[in-house]
Amino acid sequence: MNNIKYQFKKYPQFKERILICPECSENIWRNDIKDFSNCPFCMTALHFSNELEDYLLDPLVEIWIKSEENVLNKHSDKDIENEFPDFEMFSL
Repeated sequence: MNNIKYQFKKYPQFKERILICPECSENIWRNDIKDFSNCPFCMTALHFSNELEDYLLDPLVEIWIKSEENVLNKHSDKDIENEFPDFEMFSL
């Protein structure tokens, strides 16, 4: 993967970060580039990087985390220990 550094903006009225095009400085929403890897304004290629992958996967990761938290919250520690004997409970 490339080590390209992209810039993002965070507006208070929106939950998600917004990618800034490195060429034309336009705001690029996740939906603008999820199917095409170019800026929709200037057609600059957005090269794949760890940072861009994280940006695109953020909503899926959030959904996954929330679903896992819900599963853990529905069960007691004993239930989890019985179902997963090799699982060690820990707290952060």
